[in-house]
Amino acid sequence: MQPQNVHSVLAVGENFDYALFRVAIAFAENGVQVWFISPKAFDKAPKELKTPDKEILQLITFMYLKDHNDLVTQLNGIHLWRKIPSVIILSGYEHYCDFSSVNYKPLQAALITTSLLDSVGVCAAKKGEKIVLVVSCVKLVEANLPRLQVLKDLYFKDSVYKADDDKFVENIIEMLK
Repeated sequence: MQPQNVHSVLAVGENFDYALFRVAIAFAENGVQVWFISPKAFDKAPKELKTPDKEILQLITFMYLKDHNDLVTQLNGIHLWRKIPSVIILSGYEHYCDFSSVNYKPLQAALITTSLLDSVGVCAAKKGEKIVLVVSCVKLVEANLPRLQVLKDLYFKDSVYKADDDKFVENIIEMLK
């Protein structure tokens, strides 16, 4: 269920912050407007990473949205934004969808995912270009994998497993060219 001109990728693994930040910078270095959405704020750029120029960082909009309500509200207002992104990176998919909860709500997870795809579809229509959605999720315990698998099968064009930061960043950039 992909909107036209949308490329969605589900990334599964551990410790995504550094790698996703590098992906955001790589797109911004090519002049692309990026939204980086996370449930928690970055304290600072990773030590291993050379701080990008101010012009590059200005192309990245960081949003710290504490829960699924904040996320869906923000996504539903994307058409009102002046700077429409060409790339949306969502860190912490498991946080917003709450896959590990005994009270897991599959319809809520589907709403979150379709809101992401609808928002990216709006961006694609407004900009008249391909828009990229990268969603990261920590590796789930075996019992909760079917919850993620259903969403992956229904809504994501591609998926990738993150083991090594450098290879992950290269794979994401190459996949989305």
